[in-house]
This record gives sequence, structure tokens and C-alpha cells, in this order.
Amino acid sequence: MKKIPMILTIAILLPAFAFARKKKEQDNGPTLKETSDWLATTLTAYGSFANGSQRWEYNNVVLDNDCKFSLILSITEPQDPTHLWIEEDSLPLGAVDSIDERSDDRSFEIISLHTGQLAAVHRASQFNQKPNFTVDTNQLDLTIGGRPNIRPNEMIPPSPADMAPRIVNALQHAASLCQKTYKPPTQEKQPF
Repeated sequence: MKKIPMILTIAILLPAFAFARKKKEQDNGPTLKETSDWLATTLTAYGSFANGSQRWEYNNVVLDNDCKFSLILSITEPQDPTHLWIEEDSLPLGAVDSIDERSDDRSFEIISLHTGQLAAVHRASQFNQKPNFTVDTNQLDLTIGGRPNIRPNEMIPPSPADMAPRIVNALQHAASLCQKTYKPPTQEKQPF
């Protein structure tokens, strides 16, 4: 008979501990996976737009479990099918030390991820399917200028100007999650 109160106590405490742990995780905001999924959907929708005679599109937006953020920007000219610019960018989000947002004179929003003095952004580009250049730099600029397609009976999606701060918040949240595990590459110490 003495075992029944102990079993009941354990049966009550286990779900309470599980609920408290889940609540604590929720208090820290979305998980890296949830943030990754939201960024992929949002950047693909808001990063696809016409810029003069060109069509810009972000594709393959990925934030993996190792906190590597990568995406592909394709720029095409519908009137000239031979014109194709592809830029593949990647960086460890843990290296990001600041993110800012600004409007440009063409009513696009520019979101810049900075890695300070560390050249952690890797960029490879191609023009007409031929390698153009590869560079490591300390800044990644994302251009936001489109809107998701509107389906019948849906609300009009926010403008790029209204969505850009939300994208910045998501990137800052992901960067803060990634900074906990990020280890910068070791650099050789110069003798002089």
C-alpha cells in the first residue's frame, strides 16, 4: 500500500517536469529548425522580385544544424535568356556580430549581416554557367523587394518594408542561438 502514493507522486511529477521543460524552451523563442523554416519560406517569397529588366530570386535558403546559413541568388533577364548570374553565399551564423537594415533609393530593403573583421562570408559566383569569382568577405547583403503570391480570401501580405524588421529579428535570434556553439577558425600568429 505504501507504494501507491509514491507511484501517484511520480505519475504527477513526471508530466509536470516535462511541461516545465517545454515551457522553458518556448520562453527562449523558436528553435533553430523553426527559425530556419521561417527564414527559408520568407526569404524565398520576399527575395523574388523584378529589378528593372532583371528578375531576382533567392533559392535554396538553408540554415543547417551546424548553423551554416546559405542561399543562392539567381539574376536573370527574361528578354535575354543567355543572361544568368548565380551567386552562392554561405556563412556560419555564429560569426555574425551585427545585422542592420536600410532602404535603398529603389524602395528595396537591404539586410546586411556583418562578421566584423572575420572574413566568414563565402561567395562564389557564375555568369552564364561559367565561374566568375570566389571571395571571402565580412558582409552579406540580402535584398528584399517582393511579396508572396496572394491566394483568394487571404489577407494582403506585409510590404517588404514591414517584413524586413521581422527578418532581421529572425536572423538575430538564429545568430544568438548559433553563437553559443561557434568557434572561430584559428589564425596563424604573425611573428612581427
